[in-house]
Amino acid sequence: MIVPLAAHTIATHCFRQMLVAIRQAFVINRKAATIFKVATILLLLAGTSSQSLLAASPSSTSTQQASKSEQTQSGSADNKQTLNKSQNQSELFQSDFAESFWQSRQFILPKACPSLTQTSINGKHSTNEGSAFENHPIKSSSNTDDTRKDISPGSLFVSDSANFRISADQAKGIDRNTIELTGDVQMLSPTMRLAAGQLQFDQSNSDFTAHQDILLETDTALFAAETIEGNNQTQDAALNNSQYRIKNSGANGDAKQITVSGAETLSLQQLSFSTCPAGDNSWRIHADELSLDTESGWGEADNMILTIADIPVLYLPWLKFPIDDQRHSGILPPTFSDNSRNGLDISVPVYWNIAPNYDATITPRYLEQRGTQLGAEFRYLSDHHQGQQTLAYLNDRQVESELQTGDPNQSLYPADANIDSTRWFYQVDHLSQFTEHWRFKVQAAGVSDRYYFQDLGTDLASSGAGFSDTNLQQLSRHGQLEYFSPQLQTSLSWLRYQPLTLQSEPYRQQPQWLLNWQATPAGQPLQWQLNTQYTQFESADPSALEAERSIAQSRLSYRLSAPWGYLEPAVKLHHARYQQTDPMQLNPETDHSVNTTTSSLDSGLIFERTLENGAQTIEPRLFLLHTPYQDQSDIGLFDTRLPDFRFSQLFRDNRFSGYDRIGDTEQASFAITSRLFSGPQQQEVLRYSIGRSYYFADRKVTLLPNDIIDTRQHSNILSELVWHPLEDLSVYADIGFNTERNETEQGNIGLSYEPNDDFMVNVSHRFNDSSSGYQEQSDIGFIVPMSDQWRLIGRWHYDLINKRSLETLAGFEYESCCWSIRIVSRRHLSARLDQNGGIIAGQSEPFNQDLLLQFVFKGIGGGGREQLKSLLTGSR
Repeated sequence: MIVPLAAHTIATHCFRQMLVAIRQAFVINRKAATIFKVATILLLLAGTSSQSLLAASPSSTSTQQASKSEQTQSGSADNKQTLNKSQNQSELFQSDFAESFWQSRQFILPKACPSLTQTSINGKHSTNEGSAFENHPIKSSSNTDDTRKDISPGSLFVSDSANFRISADQAKGIDRNTIELTGDVQMLSPTMRLAAGQLQFDQSNSDFTAHQDILLETDTALFAAETIEGNNQTQDAALNNSQYRIKNSGANGDAKQITVSGAETLSLQQLSFSTCPAGDNSWRIHADELSLDTESGWGEADNMILTIADIPVLYLPWLKFPIDDQRHSGILPPTFSDNSRNGLDISVPVYWNIAPNYDATITPRYLEQRGTQLGAEFRYLSDHHQGQQTLAYLNDRQVESELQTGDPNQSLYPADANIDSTRWFYQVDHLSQFTEHWRFKVQAAGVSDRYYFQDLGTDLASSGAGFSDTNLQQLSRHGQLEYFSPQLQTSLSWLRYQPLTLQSEPYRQQPQWLLNWQATPAGQPLQWQLNTQYTQFESADPSALEAERSIAQSRLSYRLSAPWGYLEPAVKLHHARYQQTDPMQLNPETDHSVNTTTSSLDSGLIFERTLENGAQTIEPRLFLLHTPYQDQSDIGLFDTRLPDFRFSQLFRDNRFSGYDRIGDTEQASFAITSRLFSGPQQQEVLRYSIGRSYYFADRKVTLLPNDIIDTRQHSNILSELVWHPLEDLSVYADIGFNTERNETEQGNIGLSYEPNDDFMVNVSHRFNDSSSGYQEQSDIGFIVPMSDQWRLIGRWHYDLINKRSLETLAGFEYESCCWSIRIVSRRHLSARLDQNGGIIAGQSEPFNQDLLLQFVFKGIGGGGREQLKSLLTGSR
């Protein structure tokens, strides 16, 4: 079942890309379709002043031709005036005429891979290469002069205007209603160029026929044909024995007949299509018949065959596919992967366009070692509601077999895994906007067991693609009703978690109520903020501490600013009340309060000097902070932690995150930032900051009661660097240096270079010496061109402390003019880690091995480059 679906999908995207371009190129618009009607009128006008050509009888034709030279000489002055006038009126198209491909009556394509960028600009290939029409029944005109640089109209100039131009060597009236143009027949409009050896037009019914060396150019494509027959009024036309090339992609092919019915329907018979240049048969698509209906947005193909190196590899008797950018139900591109945990992994998403504001994607997924998973994603959008819901279900035969066997030595999971063969995943993301100020949102996710993501990934498509976050600690389920305005925000919310590790579940917040208000008097730099909060913390552990917490914070600030600096004093009052319940104590219920005042003064100066090609600034900053000590050791930790101390922490008024700890301090933080601007847009090319905090008292408030009091008199020296020495090169660094130990305790250094999609290098090194342990990792990922066609792909993510590779990726990519192949082997750590980077015990097969194979027909779909970049930069 999978192979036909995959074949159907490949064929769908092939035809969609090809036919959208052909439809846009040939069914130009109704304005272009009236060209022949305009030509008739112009010919009539020209005929009334040039011996009534349209009224001439066949018997008079020879007389006209015999006296052609004499007429030309006697009327040379008038003709010169007419030509000069026409050149002024047609100046818009003169350059296009000078380079027009149909000068030599040949349709040129290169034998080598074209530059698609240059092709898109010029709309043509070099005429020094081989012709794609060498075996075509169209023969080149013997009267070819490739050295001509300017258009010279035929000896009989029929008509010229600002928007339309037509000329021919000879013109005669066949009968009262029919005119025939012969010789170098050329027609030009802003949207189309046509050349032919002969053209007949019947003004009574608007039928027209063109013969001999027909070449047609539109804004997006080039066509050649033996004959063109059509009707100007009905906008019907047929090109017989035609060839075409699409400009922007270089795609080309031939068709026995191309038929246009009105402005909505286009059909091709006995056609071929490829993005390979002439003579390159790496791949090509053939079909007996193909029809496009632009009104419905659908196309149909009969007897489609895909050939590679002239060998048929895929056949579909019938295919229906979308041809426009509108949403259509159908099969999306499948994904294929192979990994050591699941074996062969194939997903075939099916898209269902339910309504303009509703759609769904149903994804059957085959896992060789586990069975078939069914996933569904539903999206909706209305005036007041929007959201996305995802479901997935799998009856895991591998787990079922392990449960029946009951041998723990053969199991992939520890004894306490609590896993069942019924495995599922759901995710809900919903937003309701009731009024301008009221809204309700839900974000929730859940899985059947804590090993779900490790086995099946976070994406419905495939875990083998490498996007699974196996170290995810928990899933959240959050609902919130909110009112918001510029001055007032209030909300009522619930928050719960599903743990994915053996660690304790974070506290549930059910409910939490927030009220935030701010006021700024008009025209005054004074700002008053009031933040209040009530939260009820509950735990899944019946022996854990629980609490009801009430918070009230009021902050008053006054900011004075100027182009050269600023000064902002502020004072903040903090009140917190806890009603705690501890089941492990004799007196389980206790009340605690915290009342503190934080005073701060933030100030900065900006010095700037002008350089030869830019400017440089030096920006010193001083931040004074005072918060008195209050014992908080009897209060539990419900949503508070101590983050890593980095440069941004120098200017925070609380060293803890959350409200359960208000850090006492008397400190002064000083930093200097220098920026360098360059270029015509004065872009920032370099920013370097360095700073430090100085403490005038010990920090007695600790995260846990038994933690050591911080008695240091100053912090580490912290610095940041962001540097763009080149447009495509960036260097960044974040360093913390301990002067007492005379060593660097933390750092994150990296380099990124990406001049184009074919060349990318990312290098990073991270280390951190914290209370939880020392970590140090290096990471390098790259795509490096070895030649015009070959590229080397690789990544190495290494843990220097545990001396193991977290991820190793190696592969290559070969890219020809019209196809590419990519083979990548990847070995990555799929087990969950503890806070020090160690593998949590009880997990078998901590590493997963993937093999990724991608074959791309260029010009008919994406190349998967973004997915590859995600793998190469996933650690950053």
